[in-house]
Amino acid sequence: MKTDNELKLNAILDNIPDMAWLKDEKSRFIHVNEAIAVMGGCSQEEFIGKTDLDFFPGDLAEIFIKGDKEVMESRQRKIFDEQIENTNGERIWIETIKTPIIDSNNNVIGTAGISRDITNRKHLEQQILNTIIITEEKERKRIAEDLHDFFGPLLSGIMLYVDEISSDNVTVTEKKKLKRYLKGIIHEAVGTIRTISNNIMPNVLNDWGLVDAIKSFCHKINLYNTIELNIDDNIGDKRYNSTIEIIIYRIIIELINNTIKHAKAGKIQIVLRDEDNLMRIRYMDDGKGFSLKKIINNPGMGLNNINNRLKSINGKILIVTERKEGVKINIDIPLNN
Repeated sequence: MKTDNELKLNAILDNIPDMAWLKDEKSRFIHVNEAIAVMGGCSQEEFIGKTDLDFFPGDLAEIFIKGDKEVMESRQRKIFDEQIENTNGERIWIETIKTPIIDSNNNVIGTAGISRDITNRKHLEQQILNTIIITEEKERKRIAEDLHDFFGPLLSGIMLYVDEISSDNVTVTEKKKLKRYLKGIIHEAVGTIRTISNNIMPNVLNDWGLVDAIKSFCHKINLYNTIELNIDDNIGDKRYNSTIEIIIYRIIIELINNTIKHAKAGKIQIVLRDEDNLMRIRYMDDGKGFSLKKIINNPGMGLNNINNRLKSINGKILIVTERKEGVKINIDIPLNN
């Protein structure tokens, strides 16, 4: 005969949409709710008095029972990510919270557990991880190409001048000239290192903040007089979380890069507004535009990078464009992340 407390607990478990159960100290089921019965393809009564070994393959069942023991021995709640087989024979991921059951005499007499299907979440996490790996590999490749392209010729030049200076056939006057040239090449190499470092993590972003970092980059682009970049902001010297600053900076640089590479634009307008606890970014160019449907169905790495960065800080993006009509991009980023 079950006590009132046991009946109440069972009633609570039966009304939980996730899979829920009670087990005794030997991992035998005392009670299961309907969700578990549906998953197992049998009645609730068929679970009682049995263990996971009666319903799951041995390797999975042993993992479940081992988790029960961990919870009872530690007397603490634990969370497990585990795999089970559904009625179709497919292995799915579940997140399980297990809690020790302790009686009035402070004895551990079993476990209580709740599980939910997290297969879709696991798949999404894997996709995100794959995207991160691809992005990092692309960035490593870009840095390697920069190092090769910049430093290969510079180091070859340095070696050439060092060999000439070491030669006995070179006059003192010529050696002074060679030393001057050598210093020039080394100075250029130092500047190149600084440029590559700034591409990875701009010093101006660390030192002076978001707006000045963006303006500094735009100034370098404007020096070539190939495209006009204008920035309008109400931020000034205000600083933000470093993660938000670097993500916004990378997004804007990526947008500028896309415009320069693809849009054949003559003008870029960037508006930054700190309003209502949001960072509002408005990006516009007067280029040739593109097919939004085509981009959505097959986004390139650049757009994927932007989307992934925005997702990481709960940002939202809206793209408005048509062929020959330029591009308008609205981005809103919560500042209370």
